Amino acid sequence: MQIPASEQNDQEGSDDFHVHDEVRVGPRINGHNVSFRGTVIGVQAMELWIGLADTDERLAAFEPGQLLNIATPRGARALVVDTTFTRHIGPRRGRLFATTRPGEVRSTQLRSYIRLEVAIAANVSAYLKGRFLSETSQTIDISAGGVCFESRLPVAVGDRLTVQIQDGVFSASADAVVVRVDAAATSLGRKMPWVAVRFLSIVEADQDRITRYIYGEVRKRLQHGETSI
Repeated sequence: MQIPASEQNDQEGSDDFHVHDEVRVGPRINGHNVSFRGTVIGVQAMELWIGLADTDERLAAFEPGQLLNIATPRGARALVVDTTFTRHIGPRRGRLFATTRPGEVRSTQLRSYIRLEVAIAANVSAYLKGRFLSETSQTIDISAGGVCFESRLPVAVGDRLTVQIQDGVFSASADAVVVRVDAAATSLGRKMPWVAVRFLSIVEADQDRITRYIYGEVRKRLQHGETSI
């Protein structure tokens, strides 16, 4: 495929996507977060063109409108965008595809903690618009640096919360800030809104408990033949 010379532009320090960028594409399929490793092969006015090293049948099933999250590293940061699948490129589905050109590119610190998909109890409380609100919810995933959980609380990015997560004898609590709110979307497996928070204040003992819990769960899953966390 011919890529215009004007698009062959890889500026390491810029806040945009460029040809040859290595990317992680993260859709949610059948209620599970999955990811594909790919490379930007073209940057058009309205689209990003992305190619995978190998054909993946899960990607072959994508249809226009599939929500995607794309990230590419920039040193100690990452550029992250929310976009949608637009079309397969060429006759061989599952290898080359296009997404909508991102309108808003976010810059974030790369995660330094293992993140585990797990559903455990989460007690969330906050003062929102002068009212104290709380709920018992369920996590989507956790790490020693933050957590994502289902929530009907009227939160927005930047709101401060107190979160306690618990599974049997395991328990940890932290003060946190909301970094992302994903609206409910039944087609994507989100029956309720998802709220992602980053821990602002957590004692070392609780952070250690989370880390030990995650590694313990990973070992259990590997022993049962699961190859992904």
